[in-house]
Amino acid sequence: MWGELACLASAACWASASLIYRRLGKETRPMALNLLKSGLATLLLAGTLLAVEGWRPPGWEQLGWLALSGLVGLTIGDSLYFGALTTLGPRKTLLIWSLAPALTAALAWPVLGEPVTAGMLGGMALTLGGIALVITDREGAGVGVTTKKGVLLALGATACQAVGCVLTKLGDDGVSSLAISTIRLGAAVPVLLVLVLLAGQGSDLAKGSRPGYAGKLVAGCLVGTYAGLWLSMYGLTRIDAGVAVTLSTTTPLFILPLVALFEKERIGPRAILGALVAVGGVAVLLLAA
Repeated sequence: MWGELACLASAACWASASLIYRRLGKETRPMALNLLKSGLATLLLAGTLLAVEGWRPPGWEQLGWLALSGLVGLTIGDSLYFGALTTLGPRKTLLIWSLAPALTAALAWPVLGEPVTAGMLGGMALTLGGIALVITDREGAGVGVTTKKGVLLALGATACQAVGCVLTKLGDDGVSSLAISTIRLGAAVPVLLVLVLLAGQGSDLAKGSRPGYAGKLVAGCLVGTYAGLWLSMYGLTRIDAGVAVTLSTTTPLFILPLVALFEKERIGPRAILGALVAVGGVAVLLLAA
């Protein structure tokens, strides 16, 4: 039960942080923003790890899988995710993110031996149908317009999330969720730094020292990257990958009231119906897993 609750809590964290990161994304390009939040979160997680558990390095094979999961899920995936947030807005990005359970389950079946049943396929179909309703909703078009680029960015981020979760499961044996989070982020940061410098985005990093910007960055990092990642890794190490990702994608339940309240985005009937259908699909997938 604690694993399931942790995944639900991580969904709430990511929904809240998405609003902050979207605003920061208007001032900072995706890879630079990803580096800023990942670097800060790595320091926070490493400090917590040393204070709570001490450092007990895992075996080289486990370290390799976890590092690779960080590169795929955090270096590439989060950069695409921030690009999608800026283009589509948090509501549509997070609902496309609901594809992650289907992709994760499809990968976990051959790689981890976690079966895909008829009920799970039904849940995936419902989730896809709900997402289709949401991304064709015309309400709130001025806040995150649906574009082909935005949809592709969100789909790419979702695929990276699924692959990253499966890779994490391959390396999580005997490793705490806190250590997993630290290793994954620690592997992502150096590669992100190189990519940011090669892309000529180094000037964006200086924005992290501006008081107003820094306050938002710290808030988003604490809620989304620090707490959200730790909670999701805790859940992922205790329940099946498909179930964990399913629960983590309940963000639509949290994001719709948040964007209505803080972004003044009008939520149309189609979006509400799509969210309900998508979350219903998630519930069916969970029950069938």
